[in-house]
Amino acid sequence: MKCYHHPDRDAVASCSECGKGLCRECSDRWDPPLCDQCAGGRIQDQRDQVQKLTRLSVILFFVWAILGSILGIGTCISEGTLLRIPLGILQSIMTAYIVAGIPCGWSVLTGITPNIFLILPLIGWVVYFVIKFCLAVFVGVVAFPYRLYQVHKEKKRLAALEAHIRS
Repeated sequence: MKCYHHPDRDAVASCSECGKGLCRECSDRWDPPLCDQCAGGRIQDQRDQVQKLTRLSVILFFVWAILGSILGIGTCISEGTLLRIPLGILQSIMTAYIVAGIPCGWSVLTGITPNIFLILPLIGWVVYFVIKFCLAVFVGVVAFPYRLYQVHKEKKRLAALEAHIRS
């Protein structure tokens, strides 16, 4: 069998997804060995997974901040305490930040949760999810900015891999 990308070279491996023949140079690019098309597909899948959770958090942040600010301003106007509007907006933004961190905190806790919880009865699941939600609020405060940093770093890495595939 010959390499799909270098027809003059013998294949030493095959793509782990589609089975195309790969020469030594092509097989050493990726671990496991992948052709450029399959590697590009994996990169796109990774990009989608990384961005999905972050989009949810950012959308939650902006929706919560806008709704909270509108409600806070409305309350201040109706009560006649206009001097408290800036404080209400700041409080809405802080609350929005905490709410936006919940999915990130949940994701972190899911990664460290042992599989022993799979055998809980129904009431155990309810207690488990309530405790996990409360912990996700606190963990999310730290995990949200770290997740944004990771997404930025991952975008750079994936862009470099895509540039490598194109060359």
